[in-house]
Amino acid sequence: MDYIFITLNISKDTSYELKIPGEITAGELIEMISEAFHLKTTAKRVLQAEPLGRILGEDEVLIKEGVFNGSQITLL
Repeated sequence: MDYIFITLNISKDTSYELKIPGEITAGELIEMISEAFHLKTTAKRVLQAEPLGRILGEDEVLIKEGVFNGSQITLL
C-alpha cells in the first residue's frame, strides 16, 4: 500500500500533517478524520483538495484523483 503525506486543514487556524493511505476514498478519509478528532455533526462533510481546486466525491480514490505528497485537504 502506498502512503501519501498531506496537510489536513480543519479550520482556518488548525492544520495537521498526516500520512494516509493513498488508495482510500474521500468518504473513508472523512470517516477517519471524524473519528480521530471526535467531530460530531449532523451536517454532511466534504473534502476540498488543492492543488486540484475542487471538492472530492465520496467514492473517489485519493491517489487516482491526483492527491499526492504535499497536497492540502480541507474539511468543509
